[in-house]
Amino acid sequence: MPAYWLTYVPKEESPRGWPLADLRALVDRINADPNAPGSTEWWRIANGDARVGERVYVFKQGTRSPRGIIGVGEIIGAPQKLSSPTDPKSRLRANIRFQKLVDPTAGLLLRLDAIDDFVGSNLINAQQSGTRVPDDVATELERRLAPVLMAGAKRSSR
Repeated sequence: MPAYWLTYVPKEESPRGWPLADLRALVDRINADPNAPGSTEWWRIANGDARVGERVYVFKQGTRSPRGIIGVGEIIGAPQKLSSPTDPKSRLRANIRFQKLVDPTAGLLLRLDAIDDFVGSNLINAQQSGTRVPDDVATELERRLAPVLMAGAKRSSR
């Protein structure tokens, strides 16, 4: 199944980025109730062929460490041209429901040094959000993320 590489850059690092406070608020909403309407987000996606049910990985970019995977989820709303309060230009965005999303200043799901041996520089240094992930890379990401995602699922089921 296709998967996509979404990117996050803090507004504090790039004028085209997203404010860290907004990301933290989304993380808090997801942690409070991952199924609540406010726990999804319309995220920029370059690939208009993305479909509902497909996997996404969110990579924290930028010049400041740490860098790595901060989120995993799935597309629940097909790409549409939309604007946002922090990006008034109409761009393709897909509605994402997160299985897990973390504040990159508090930790990462997978650090850059845990994935740079198999994730190509075309994804690591992507200039746009929503690039297709090669199937073999997605398979390895799933394998490496499994312990982190399972630990989170066990905590939330208690």
